[in-house]
Amino acid sequence: MHLYLTVRLRCITRRRHASMTRTHPKSRTRANTGSHDRCPVPVEEMPLVDDPMDESFFTPTPVPPDAPDGDRGGTRRPAPLAWIEDPDLYAELSVYADQFDSAVTLEPGLSFPMFCLRRFAPFPLHRLNHTQLLHFVDNLWTHLMPEIPWSWAPLFLAQLSGDTPPSAHWFLDRLVDCARRDARNPDVAREPADWNLGASREQGCNKITQDDFVYVTNRSRVWFCMVSDGVSRSTIGSGEDASLLVEQAMNSHLTSLEKELELLNSELPEKVWRARAEKTLSQVGNWINSDLISEIRRRHPGPIQPTDEVMSVTSTMVIVRGNWCAIAQCGDSAAFLFKDGLLMQVTQEHSVRFANILFSLTGQTQFPETGNDVIRLLPNTANTSSVQVLIPAIRNLFTFSHLNLDARSRLLVCTDGLLSRDLSRRVLLTQILRRIPKDLQAQEAAEWILSRAAAQNCDDNLGLCWVEPAVATTCKRGAAW
Repeated sequence: MHLYLTVRLRCITRRRHASMTRTHPKSRTRANTGSHDRCPVPVEEMPLVDDPMDESFFTPTPVPPDAPDGDRGGTRRPAPLAWIEDPDLYAELSVYADQFDSAVTLEPGLSFPMFCLRRFAPFPLHRLNHTQLLHFVDNLWTHLMPEIPWSWAPLFLAQLSGDTPPSAHWFLDRLVDCARRDARNPDVAREPADWNLGASREQGCNKITQDDFVYVTNRSRVWFCMVSDGVSRSTIGSGEDASLLVEQAMNSHLTSLEKELELLNSELPEKVWRARAEKTLSQVGNWINSDLISEIRRRHPGPIQPTDEVMSVTSTMVIVRGNWCAIAQCGDSAAFLFKDGLLMQVTQEHSVRFANILFSLTGQTQFPETGNDVIRLLPNTANTSSVQVLIPAIRNLFTFSHLNLDARSRLLVCTDGLLSRDLSRRVLLTQILRRIPKDLQAQEAAEWILSRAAAQNCDDNLGLCWVEPAVATTCKRGAAW
């Protein structure tokens, strides 16, 4: 079957220009696209194999031929919607959709969603097993490919988990519809929005200390929130000590932070605002970094040995004003955009687990297995051994995400206690968010989410911040949880 599909796809490639007659989505009427606003509907199960796949399955080339050399994320389409503006590319995918729709049977894994995934992914995906592929789609590929819409991840995950699309063309049109609504698309009309934030945390039923820390403050229309999680496994200090130091750092620098937020409250060009927001988030990280290093040196003035593990924290921080949002990420906490019933991860996890996926794709030696324990965060060495998370090179550890929000947008910023390692259980978190009572304000909604999440799994400490359109502002100045 692999040989058959390879030959067949090569034939498709030779005759693609002769058969590109399908209408480009931009020329359709609204009536023709309105049906695609709904979420995918499960039809029949089509599981993927668990072993790495035969390389002959991956033709034609998974990387666009004109992608710049050495740039894993570079393609001819530099923005989330740009590929839709290319009628030739849409026509190319339509030709392949015709072939998949006319096929009588396909082996497990030989599906149009897999074909599209290969078409846009910059790596040889056959090197991944089924579980690695799901994690790759869930998190990494949207950050490695800047033009990939984040809303594609839950769509592909649904198909790769067994929800076969009604047809290849249905799936293609769904990709187009999701891309149009991408949170980074600056061309989508959005009404100015004000926001309110709620925060909550709870100690895990199997934890003897509370290592999570949540912090919220605002200046007028500009909001700042941060969730941090102290890494429990340490020989110099502890996760709880690290979280307390973060709280002390935020309290001592509150006045400086509020001055920065006040500057972000002025009317600025979007590019200037986003650059200043990144600078502010980096500054907060530097405050935390400096205090952690000072305390570690105070407790352990001598050389740090390879067997020593210093106290450390993860950190996910958000600044939001109107339609603009900037996110800084370090570690395995996360931020999710919840919109139109879809839960989209908009931060990239820095961990051995995800580093090993990249190493598999690029043929590099993997780190030792870490299971589902608290994972060692990367990069883990700089001047000393086994240095984790924020210490000491914070600028190399943060990755930034930028969103354009509207009145339908919600943000969930949380520690890893809410994030199941089993992606099938991630569905439970989505269902919790879909069931939030409409009359709850942000703080009430945050507590409601936390109580439901704890009822599902209270093994780890839980901490979260919930961002939603404002009804009333109730947050205290520099409130910590």
